[in-house]
Amino acid sequence: MSNVTRRSFFGLGLKVSVVGAAALGLGACAKQPAASSTACADASNLNASEQSLRASFKYVEQSADPAKVCGGCEFFTADASGSACGDCKILTGAANSLGYCTSWAARAAALPA
Repeated sequence: MSNVTRRSFFGLGLKVSVVGAAALGLGACAKQPAASSTACADASNLNASEQSLRASFKYVEQSADPAKVCGGCEFFTADASGSACGDCKILTGAANSLGYCTSWAARAAALPA
């Protein structure tokens, strides 16, 4: 039979827990968006209705598909200053030109003059 005491068993469990938590914390840091992405609307400044609307359309600040970004969407109006933020008719407020939501619709091609 092994000479493992309850105290050493729980001590080992604590060490494993701390290492696991640290690994998860570092993994979360690695998944953060690039520093160049801009959060155009601070979620804490949105009212409950605006937050619910963004959640229901699954809005994200950084699109997973580079071909489907807010900047190429029919409902997005770019900021005149050239910033990454613009205005979305669906979300009724600020949106990131590199963002995406499930209401994304390709911008209609301009008709020749």
